[in-house]
Amino acid sequence: MIPLAPSHHVFVDFENVHELDLSLVGRRGFQFTLMMGAKQTKLGVEVVEKLLQHSEAVQIIRLQSIGKNALDFALSYYVGQAVLSYPGGQYHIVSKDTGYDPLVQHLRSRQVAVSRHDDFRNLIESHPETPMVHPEVVKTSVVEKVPATKLNGAELEPVIHVAKKVSSPKPVGTEFERVVTFLRGTASRPKREKTLLNHLAAFMKKEVNSPEIPKMIQRLIQSGRVKMDTQRALTYHF
Repeated sequence: MIPLAPSHHVFVDFENVHELDLSLVGRRGFQFTLMMGAKQTKLGVEVVEKLLQHSEAVQIIRLQSIGKNALDFALSYYVGQAVLSYPGGQYHIVSKDTGYDPLVQHLRSRQVAVSRHDDFRNLIESHPETPMVHPEVVKTSVVEKVPATKLNGAELEPVIHVAKKVSSPKPVGTEFERVVTFLRGTASRPKREKTLLNHLAAFMKKEVNSPEIPKMIQRLIQSGRVKMDTQRALTYHF
């Protein structure tokens, strides 16, 4: 099943905001982009572990060169990319830098839902988490049927006691995460769709004509990890 496109895109200016609220990572409908400057070379172990757990919804972008406002310009570029790839979404810039405000105002004038947040607390308070219930988790089964009884001479309907039976949720997206990790670690990635089909078929141990392969490519495209132009040429964004 192809997942729904994320509805919230969060871009963190890590040069400006150094504290991450990890409760946001992995939240349903959120895509998390951490922008790091060229001089930022370290992340805490706890942060890395959390990001790896939800690699499908997380990308880390570290600049390779140093320059005035370099990260600001790069972050603005990726916001624009997200707006083009996921029109109708909501876009959040986490930074205390008011220099982003003209960009926010301009995008809003173009009917783009974008906001700047000084910190994660402000973002989380404005978007409280909606619990996700997996459709396979809760099932019902009849465990007891009480015979009809009488009350003051009137016969009552039989009573059925229903108990909830909870089963373990099925793992979601694990194969997709393995594919993302595989492609991220591949030095020479396929440049064409046909080559990627063969590449993934070998990795996933499937036949090339298996319908699961193009579905996986579609998931990569929808997640923003892969872009395909009109000539079926591919570019990667890990």
